[in-house]
Amino acid sequence: MSQPANKFKDEVIWHSILYGNIMADNQGNLYRPDNITIPVGSETQKGYIVTGLRYQGKNYTVYSHRVVWMFHNDRIPDGYEINHKNGIKTNNNINNLELMTAKENMAHSRDVLGNTHNGNAKLTETEVLEIRKLYAAGGTSHQKLAEEFDMSNGCIWAVINRKTWKHI
Repeated sequence: MSQPANKFKDEVIWHSILYGNIMADNQGNLYRPDNITIPVGSETQKGYIVTGLRYQGKNYTVYSHRVVWMFHNDRIPDGYEINHKNGIKTNNNINNLELMTAKENMAHSRDVLGNTHNGNAKLTETEVLEIRKLYAAGGTSHQKLAEEFDMSNGCIWAVINRKTWKHI
């Protein structure tokens, strides 16, 4: 289901579109009405393009793919999100965006794009297996593994003892 913060920000986006404060082309670029030659937006650490919108005297940072979808379609219904079909988060071309549930989006990521990595995880499955292999071979401590993989001792302990990453 849509998060309350996203729902409010979607209203900020919708208001900005209705009043002509933001425009989107088919390639997924966003423009201000006073300068339609220079696209607006910047890339986040997670690889999404965001832009700033002003609403009722406050500034809000919003995901550009949501603006593009809403500009070309309509509001995003509760319980739905916007998926990048090709998995490239900076490709906000309207033909690369589709409406789906979070469950469908995760299945698309896994089944179509082949992603097995949890976006919130600090380790990959390969790294987890490597940690367990190194520890089982002996000669290395939790501390050394924590330093090598830039993790805390507690996280390394949990991986080794299958308190986390139980499925592999």
